[in-house]
Amino acid sequence: MKYSLPLKENHKALWNWLADNPAKGKQDWPGLKTISKMKLKLPHYMHFLTFSCFACQATPLIGGACFDCHNCPVDWKADKCTSDGSLYKKWMYAKNAKDCSKYARLIARGWKP
Repeated sequence: MKYSLPLKENHKALWNWLADNPAKGKQDWPGLKTISKMKLKLPHYMHFLTFSCFACQATPLIGGACFDCHNCPVDWKADKCTSDGSLYKKWMYAKNAKDCSKYARLIARGWKP
């Protein structure tokens, strides 16, 4: 089934927006509202964006099971996004806006070619 949701581009847009808006969360990204209004025909496993994460949605398209962390297209600088020391965990628990922006920007650039 074909779908029209550019996962990599939306990943970059989300995380760059978070870098520019360090006091906000993923659920605040205006793009999510736009996407949710689209009448997309998505595969059943893409029930709209698990964890608000485009990388999670990409894993079955890359090969493997739904939400298979080993197929994640993002380099989290750890085994997976939820691992201690991952860029995601560093972003989530950043103590100031500067660090929050820094980690969000690294995540935005982290989608593997």
